[in-house]
Amino acid sequence: MRSRDLVMLSAVSITLCVQGCNANGGTEPAVGAASAGGNAGGGQQGAGGAGGLIGVGGDTAGGEICGNGLDDDGDGSPDQGCPCVAGASQQCFVGDPSLAGKGACSHGTQTCVATTSGEFGSAAWGACTGSGAAAPEACSNGVDDDCDGLVDCADSDCNCDGKQEDCGDGQDNDGDGAVDCQDSDCAAHPNCGTPTENCGDGKDNDGDGAVDCQDSDCAAHPNCPTTEVCDGKDNDFDGKVDEGDVCRDWQGPCPPNAVRACDCYCGVHQRCLPNGTWGPCKVDGSCQLATETVTSCQAKGMTCDFGNCVPGFGNGSQCVHHKDCPIGQVCDLGQCIFDPYFPCP
Repeated sequence: MRSRDLVMLSAVSITLCVQGCNANGGTEPAVGAASAGGNAGGGQQGAGGAGGLIGVGGDTAGGEICGNGLDDDGDGSPDQGCPCVAGASQQCFVGDPSLAGKGACSHGTQTCVATTSGEFGSAAWGACTGSGAAAPEACSNGVDDDCDGLVDCADSDCNCDGKQEDCGDGQDNDGDGAVDCQDSDCAAHPNCGTPTENCGDGKDNDGDGAVDCQDSDCAAHPNCPTTEVCDGKDNDFDGKVDEGDVCRDWQGPCPPNAVRACDCYCGVHQRCLPNGTWGPCKVDGSCQLATETVTSCQAKGMTCDFGNCVPGFGNGSQCVHHKDCPIGQVCDLGQCIFDPYFPCP
């Protein structure tokens, strides 16, 4: 071959490599350069260039858009194959690009990692971590789970038509901000047939979750004194007798049927006998005789709980006896709480 032919062949080879050489010596569309018939610098792909990477802002034609951190081609890897500087990071999202950043579909982060592939080495975007994903709308958690811009009952996917509202449990079951009979879904519910509370039958007549004197409807009712008194009766009609340990300091003859927490409380109470003396300590609910007291448990380095000794609570304890707590509260497992017990016979 003559020298002039060799020079011309070399020039052609150089031109082809400038258009884009792959590691195997072949030619491919390169990042920033369009394939045959296309525009350089990330412009629209030309005919026959499908699958090539293009610059930000270009027409993907089903390919990946470099630099936006999104999974444009749906292969699960945002900006896969796009050039980057090792050590750089960017926000990213795996999934439908239109959902990125909405509700539970939060952005994640990916880092550019150096690789050893190719003659001189290169760098590529690593996995996208921390990226959120769409899920069925939960309808009551205050989160846009399916990333459609609508939260809970504002989303048509949620069934907020009354079937989910219990209409008598004191909770907002369907997540629309209205509880029980306050919810229009319960307008025809039998729990909501009485406009006001009966204030003395132990039932939630109006279905608002509050019984008798606990209901604000009964604030001025004669059955509802402001405080419970130690007389063995349910003065405030809340279903409990002498709650709040109102009989705490009653040492002499007591009102028959009155109830107070034992000194060994932690789930133990005692009732006043017909002869005006306090009966034995019984475990709440089961009415079994308590087998331990505060004193016997302390001797073991433990705490009294429902008539038994359990591991103590150390210096973090607020109390040992009920007298250590404010009026209306009792000592339970070393903590002062409102008296919730429901004495049995």
